Amino acid sequence: MAITLLSNVAAVNGKPEAKATGLITCVAKASLADTDYFTMGDCTTRVTCVTKANLASGDYFTITDTKKMVKFQLNKSGTDTSLGAEYVNVDCSSATTAIEVAALVVTAINAVQNFNVLATDLLDGRFIVESEIYDPDATLTVTENVTNAGFSTAARTEIYHFDTAGDGVTAGHVQVNVSTDTTAADVAARLTTAINACVAFRVLATDNATGTVTVTRTNTLVAGNVTLTENVANGTFAVTGFTGGVKSVAGVQLTRAWRRHNYGDLHVWSTAGSGAMSVTLRMWGQCPASLRWIPLGTGDADAKGVINEGAAIAESSPNAIIHAETLDNLSGWLALYLEVTAIGGTATAISAALLPRNME
Repeated sequence: MAITLLSNVAAVNGKPEAKATGLITCVAKASLADTDYFTMGDCTTRVTCVTKANLASGDYFTITDTKKMVKFQLNKSGTDTSLGAEYVNVDCSSATTAIEVAALVVTAINAVQNFNVLATDLLDGRFIVESEIYDPDATLTVTENVTNAGFSTAARTEIYHFDTAGDGVTAGHVQVNVSTDTTAADVAARLTTAINACVAFRVLATDNATGTVTVTRTNTLVAGNVTLTENVANGTFAVTGFTGGVKSVAGVQLTRAWRRHNYGDLHVWSTAGSGAMSVTLRMWGQCPASLRWIPLGTGDADAKGVINEGAAIAESSPNAIIHAETLDNLSGWLALYLEVTAIGGTATAISAALLPRNME
């Protein structure tokens, strides 16, 4: 019943999840043109709906994730059964506007049982869909078979348009009204507000009070290392990122029997290496409620969850690492992940296993 956590790992393997970040370096308003903008996506899929009048019999769209495919019939009359029972019926008979159609579709998607997809209404006739599968290989696609060309699906991106005159921006762009601003710090503060005001946009902007804005993806179900692009004439304005994102790993899944054990014996041993060998390990558990990875144990910041009382495990004899300790707080986790935060020596390789222990 032992579970293997590491097998001949010879390098730092990273955290089980990490949010991608980027940086936007702003300039003073005087250095901006009224046509300047930059583009940022949030790694979700956006669906644009149409009014009920623009729907036709047989219209449908399909969402496919790693585990399931679901087809949704946009049922204009509410009674059209031409597509068959295998389609989820989205009764649009009570709707008029695209906003009302979108709201009905979102409700229908989120009502599907055992479907790891979340739909969020953007309240403007559009909605986004995103995967809720914590799997590094998870995929999500949306395809449509709707007669009216106004119904569309695409990766969600927002165009942040600097409005220096205060007279509005191109339709579909996000207005960043800097008409009353002066310094780069003013512009950065205005941009931060504009980004964070976008409904359900999976990016958080933080004003650094230095004329720069840090942007952080809020969804770790995607790596999100997508390049920001800008169309600003002044060369000092710059965007970097996104980088550093790690899509939530699967970890070692625990069986129901394993989740009944609150204690386990962690065994760590080297399989290769020489020199001053050492390894620092950090244990993570995946929470069944939030599906987020949480370091086990106490401590501050990166010290939390580090085994061997927060210290590196050194050689127990020349060119050999052997370590064992009892861990608690193991019951209830969906999965475990053992992070190698540092490894020393020459060609050091580490394996680790966890054995259940019953303690009264």
